[in-house]
Amino acid sequence: MKNYLILLLIILFAFTACVTTKKIKYNVDIPEIDPKGYNDPFFKAGWENLRAGNIDLAYDKFKESNSQDYKLYNAFGYVYLIKNKLSNAERNFGESISLEKDNIQAEYGLAMISEIKNDLTEAYRRYTKILTKYPETAWIRTKYELLKSRETEKYMKNADENLSTQNNEGYIESLKKAAQFSPEITEIKLKIGDYYFENEDYSNASKYFESAVENRPNDIELLEKLAETYENSENLDSAIVIYKRLLKIKPGDLSITNRINDLKIKFHEVDLPVKFKNIFFKDNINREELAALIGHYFDDYLFFEGQPVILTDIKGSFAKNHIIKVCSSGIIKSNPDHSFDRFKIITRAFYSTVIKSLLDFLMEKSGVELKFTPAESEFEPADISPLHRHYRNIKFLVKSQILKLDDMNNFNPTSHISPSNVMISLRKIIKSIQK
Repeated sequence: MKNYLILLLIILFAFTACVTTKKIKYNVDIPEIDPKGYNDPFFKAGWENLRAGNIDLAYDKFKESNSQDYKLYNAFGYVYLIKNKLSNAERNFGESISLEKDNIQAEYGLAMISEIKNDLTEAYRRYTKILTKYPETAWIRTKYELLKSRETEKYMKNADENLSTQNNEGYIESLKKAAQFSPEITEIKLKIGDYYFENEDYSNASKYFESAVENRPNDIELLEKLAETYENSENLDSAIVIYKRLLKIKPGDLSITNRINDLKIKFHEVDLPVKFKNIFFKDNINREELAALIGHYFDDYLFFEGQPVILTDIKGSFAKNHIIKVCSSGIIKSNPDHSFDRFKIITRAFYSTVIKSLLDFLMEKSGVELKFTPAESEFEPADISPLHRHYRNIKFLVKSQILKLDDMNNFNPTSHISPSNVMISLRKIIKSIQK
């Protein structure tokens, strides 16, 4: 009888184990959810089971949930991701993003799919995109830093090996990969810039020297390299801007002053309106000149639907067509009385709103994708409260390294912005456009 009972218990235990929901071991990191945004008890129970590895039970709970569609797409995306059904997971995350653009769970899911597929460049791009939008997310930053350090080390080792065997093509490609994963390491960019400069590929050389200057804005030797590269590529306006920056670091240097004067003569021979050229030699910039620069640099991307806006005070403006285009597309707002106020000097706070409008237009209307490298350190503007009406814009632009804080971490919202800073930030946006 005793043996019979033991046998019965063994059978009962085996049967129970068969019908109990299977707990899956997996290598997918499931993020936590914000309890404030997920009130449905079935969804919360499903997510808890998902994180615990009870996938089938999680799936059943999600089916009973009445949460918003994009949240359910996220949930089923992670279910499929854990089960390694990557195409189903990718489709669910994609549907979720189509319904809710600012969607960190779906973006994170797609990044992990890229890692699983060993498409590490795409995974890094997605982690970077998430961090730019949500800089406070520590669990994303951990994944980002781990991937970045591992891949940078790998490609730097490849570069050294290629250099030792005189494989120039492999050397430069490995360096570019390393720079892609660790854009904050200036030495990598300098190696690439020097390689292109020595091979007289000034367009590529300037791109890497520019990026290096962002990390070392007062490095005299680096600024001189960049200025010389601009000169060799006939990019005269940019060369003048860099030489003027050098003159501030080395005031009274006659060689720099003479270089600027020589370039001014060359620049005035360029086929551009005189008033447009003069922008680059000023200490501040007005609304008319800002519209001219945006219209000039982004002419291929700007458009508007319907009738152009009516403006009463732009007759005779050298930038008339650019003003109409940027106002009609909503990038710069006209006044309620239909005036543009073209001679008003702009502040850094105003410029931040214009740049945010330009970015929104490019992504939402022109349909381009922008890629910015988020700043490694988290800088909080010391002179702007989180309650300031432009705080979020400014924080985003600083994090994306489009605009910078001063040495005291001040943004100086009421100060005037220089034409050179405007030009540098606009060109940064142009170079961020993914083609």
